[in-house]
Parts: sequence; structure tokens; C-alpha cells
Amino acid sequence: MKAFILTTLSLVLTSCSTLGGSLGLGSSIGATAGALIGNQSGNGSHRDKSTLQGAAIGAGLGALIGYAGYVGNQKKDATKSVDVKFEKNTPSLSAPKVRRVWVPAQIEGEKYIDGHYMYVIEKTSAWSN
Repeated sequence: MKAFILTTLSLVLTSCSTLGGSLGLGSSIGATAGALIGNQSGNGSHRDKSTLQGAAIGAGLGALIGYAGYVGNQKKDATKSVDVKFEKNTPSLSAPKVRRVWVPAQIEGEKYIDGHYMYVIEKTSAWSN
């Protein structure tokens, strides 16, 4: 349970970080969680060895999770739309009407053009009061 919480925190806390920060934070949280789990599972003279093994495995897994979180947030940031806040007296802007049309595969001379969607603006956005 502790490892799950620490892993979740490593993903949440690295969302706005650089790649190095994401890897560093993920591996340090993973190493700490792994060392704790390894220490708990080890017994007697093997406790130090299992603590070190847990720390190493946790650091590797934490770095992978930190990397996955960083890449996931980069993709999410790339698709983020900008929400424009207007002042009170500014008129609103209507959404454009767009139609999606399937264009079948075709051959034009020496070119083969694969089937694809084409988007046509039927009505542009307009100001309204």
C-alpha cells in the first residue's frame, strides 16, 4: 500500500517537471519505497542485501514511471486548447460548423493517394451580441 501511494505521488509530482526532474524524483521515490519494502521482507543477515535490492529495483521502476508521466504530460500539453477569457462587454464568438468528408483512395498519374478524411468549413465563426 505504501509503495502504491509513493508511486502515485511520483506521477503526480512530476507533471510539470523537466525530464531530468521527472526521472530523479521518480527514481528517488522508487528507491525509498523499494528500500522500505526490501527491509520489511528481509530477515536476519539478509536484511541489508534485500534492502539494497529493493532500493535498486524501486529506483529503476520509479525512473520508468517518472519517464512515463513526463511523456504523458508532454502529449497532454501538446493537445491543450487555450481558453480565452473575455471582458464583460465583449461579444461572444460562435463556433464554426465543420463537416468531415471521406475521400476514397485514388490514383493520379504516378501518385497513389490513400483514403483519408477532409474537413470542410461550412460556416465560419461570427461575432454575436
